[in-house]
Amino acid sequence: MKTTLTSTVVLALCVLGALGAPVEERSTQINFAESCVDISFNSSNDVLTAVCKDRSGNPVSSSLSLDSCISNINGSTNLVDNCISSTGDFSASCSGVSFESSGTSAELSASCGTIKGGSITSTVDLNNIVTNTNGILTCP
Repeated sequence: MKTTLTSTVVLALCVLGALGAPVEERSTQINFAESCVDISFNSSNDVLTAVCKDRSGNPVSSSLSLDSCISNINGSTNLVDNCISSTGDFSASCSGVSFESSGTSAELSASCGTIKGGSITSTVDLNNIVTNTNGILTCP
């Protein structure tokens, strides 16, 4: 419970930090699925791929390794940046990774190992982690 609450608070602070960006930057960064199509996930290499609009509205094909964005913190998948960790690599300790995309929704679920040797199924909304920066998929 404590890990989940801490993770939620830290993730919320990171997202609120991104909301402080100028409006012209936010429109292409937050909720990447609103400005990207053909969103797919390759579970063999943990790469997210999409065709995203750049600032001019032109389509750009882009890929992003989610191992650079998500880490496993005691069974909970978390955003990786200066708020939590600098390593990522959730796939080293998570299995059964599944991806679901519908409309402007994009979620990743996985069973992730805990410190005590168990596992927890964790789901993360990729719109809170992945951004479209001028047509390129990135994570903060």
